[in-house]
Amino acid sequence: MKWKYPVVSPHPPIIHTALDGKRYAVGGGEWVELPDRVTKDTLHQWMVWSATLPKKNVPNDKVWEVKGSKGSTYTVSRKSGAWSCTCAGFKWRRDCKHMEAKKQECQNEDGK
Repeated sequence: MKWKYPVVSPHPPIIHTALDGKRYAVGGGEWVELPDRVTKDTLHQWMVWSATLPKKNVPNDKVWEVKGSKGSTYTVSRKSGAWSCTCAGFKWRRDCKHMEAKKQECQNEDGK
């Protein structure tokens, strides 16, 4: 198997030396054979822990009150990039026109 380096591991990687003398970076079920010259300080070239990677830019948390088509008021929110709405449609389908309208509004604002 061809590896794309560095391999991203969900767990902190370690260097393991097998009985036959081969060295491996091991983390989260991934085993990558290492050259002899690799040390703890250079391990990041072969395997990195996902918790140490920079976080993606997640939109700011926000809450809006919106009017439904029949006059009801619903709360649309965006928390850690996850959208939700208090309307029945969202509870059943995990999607609704109130939330989609706010998403579109936010994209238009970001594009300006």
